[in-house]
Amino acid sequence: SGDWSSDVCSSDQLMATMTPNADHVTRVIDMRILIEPEGSVPMPCTLHYSVNDPFAVSATFHSAEGSVTWVFSRELLLAGMHAASGEGDIRVEPMHRTSRSVLRFELSSPSGRAVIEGPLQQVRQFADQTVELLPPGFEWQYLNFDAALSALLDNSPERRTDRPEN
Repeated sequence: SGDWSSDVCSSDQLMATMTPNADHVTRVIDMRILIEPEGSVPMPCTLHYSVNDPFAVSATFHSAEGSVTWVFSRELLLAGMHAASGEGDIRVEPMHRTSRSVLRFELSSPSGRAVIEGPLQQVRQFADQTVELLPPGFEWQYLNFDAALSALLDNSPERRTDRPEN
């Protein structure tokens, strides 16, 4: 149990800085990071989805120490609404308790592991908004293959101008 300092924006402050747009969905949700043995600490999370990166969702977790962003597939989030999903670094699972339903994010990295939970209904509303914006199966329409190929070619060893001369 910690006390939020003024360094951390409240959900209302974060929402006030966001503007609706036809090409993305952003939602701030009050989540909690689980602390052993059975406590938790508030951890606001900004969920973001954009048609500019149509297969990905980002989750930025805010704390007094700073913010950290995890990027994962929208497909994982949508599947995790209904059943445990994901392997490796990110797992998503709905948890139904007598008093409430939450969505659990289990995040693993070389520097540690975190378990964060948020209200399932609020995360579902965000997920539904992403589907309304861009239904699954239509993501390819927003991929710019020419720009991606050009970026790859521009960074290829044969075309780089910053390499030493032989």
